[in-house]
Amino acid sequence: MNEEKLLSKGYEFAEVEEKWLGRWRESGCFSATMDAGKPSFSIVIPPPNVTGVLHVGHALNNTLQDILTRYHRMCGYNTLWVPGTDHAGIATQNVVERQLAGEGKNHDDLGRDAFIEKVWAWRVENGGSIINQLKKLGASCDWERERFTMDEGLSKAVMVRPCFTTNLPLQGSLTKVKLFYLIILLHGTDVSYKRLMPPSASGRSQVYE
Repeated sequence: MNEEKLLSKGYEFAEVEEKWLGRWRESGCFSATMDAGKPSFSIVIPPPNVTGVLHVGHALNNTLQDILTRYHRMCGYNTLWVPGTDHAGIATQNVVERQLAGEGKNHDDLGRDAFIEKVWAWRVENGGSIINQLKKLGASCDWERERFTMDEGLSKAVMVRPCFTTNLPLQGSLTKVKLFYLIILLHGTDVSYKRLMPPSASGRSQVYE
């Protein structure tokens, strides 16, 4: 029996992923077209942070998007699934500042313009990990239309709106939102944990290690 035709004993994911990803790219089957007379379906991927890697939540979320996209494509729709990543400004700054700290420097030593260049350089060198993982998963995005939230034109389309209704000035509201966002983004890295006992009769929580 010809050994080349035998199925491997285990699932060789690296071989399978490269094979099908290459075939799909060559055929252009994920490229969106606009044919007159056909209904259209488009979806924009909720952009994952450029600093991150895929987790099970991404896998579930993008699988559902992929199902919808492939279904409409097979139904003959003009179908577009736009891929991209979010600049994750605070998290990205944190990563770059850690690198600078390793060199005994900080962003003040570089100055604003040089620091921004450093951030963009990091994005070009390391920011493609999560996109490559999506490709390996077989996500049927139109990869020629990949966007980044800091791309020229795309960033100009973003409008700032108050996130909640208060009597506080907009600047104060945005500062509160930014601080809350910072805490969430750095969760698990720069946050110190302390356990709290149930509130005592005085209404205060007791801290213990």
